[in-house]
Amino acid sequence: MADRIIALAVRNQTSEIRIDAQQRSYIVQFRADGQFTELTRLKWDMGLKLIARYKVLAGIAAADKMRAHDGMYAHPVGDKSCYLRLYLTQTPYGDSLIIRLIDIS
Repeated sequence: MADRIIALAVRNQTSEIRIDAQQRSYIVQFRADGQFTELTRLKWDMGLKLIARYKVLAGIAAADKMRAHDGMYAHPVGDKSCYLRLYLTQTPYGDSLIIRLIDIS
């Protein structure tokens, strides 16, 4: 699922992906042309696994829950490479993640 979200973001020319924890689910949103649109809602356990996957890919070891964390990595999309910057924050409901698509080459 992590790969599909990044591939869809590249295809839609999305500048930012937001994965926000809600009370019983996670919301995945894309930002394009300054507007956020909801892509999907995920069950709580799927949202946790998705954020955990991105944390591993970006090398974020978020043992300290009291502060924000960030990381960066290159994600392959077809024959291209997409450079991503990730910001992990803690909300009252759990981890939320912002992924910025920095460069596609």
